[in-house]
Amino acid sequence: MFEIELGDPKTLWLTITNILLGVLSLLCFVVVGWGAATMALARLRKRWGFGLHPDDQVFASPRQGHD
Repeated sequence: MFEIELGDPKTLWLTITNILLGVLSLLCFVVVGWGAATMALARLRKRWGFGLHPDDQVFASPRQGHD
């Protein structure tokens, strides 16, 4: 059913092209999925207040606490 004829040049380049397109599509899905997951996680952290400790506000202005 899924046999590949390596002797026929038309079939060979078509098979190689299909394999490369499949790998490229999978890579694109992984990159877009990773970016979407990272963005969603960043929004959740911002909404829920994760990543900000009470001491982080001290560093908001560089001249604070200096004469």
